[in-house]
Amino acid sequence: MKENELVTVVSLAGEMVGKLVSMSEDSLILENPRMIANNPNTKEFGFMKGIAISGTAYPKEVKINQWLYMCEVDSRFIDAYNKVIAPGEENE
Repeated sequence: MKENELVTVVSLAGEMVGKLVSMSEDSLILENPRMIANNPNTKEFGFMKGIAISGTAYPKEVKINQWLYMCEVDSRFIDAYNKVIAPGEENE
């Protein structure tokens, strides 16, 4: 994975998508991170307003100290993510 690339990160807290800012052996930083949530009844997915229920909405960055894996983002999620982080989302 390269810096400034949109990535999927799976951590113990869940799955999130964001732009990779930097990565070291023990941590990584994502810009505009969004957790993925799904509805098991409808099989639809969406992005949460942040990465933690008690955290701030629309965080600009998050530092992750432990993750299980990181991979490319499927094109279906790229389009949805880009709509979520469009300018003005704070007003929704």
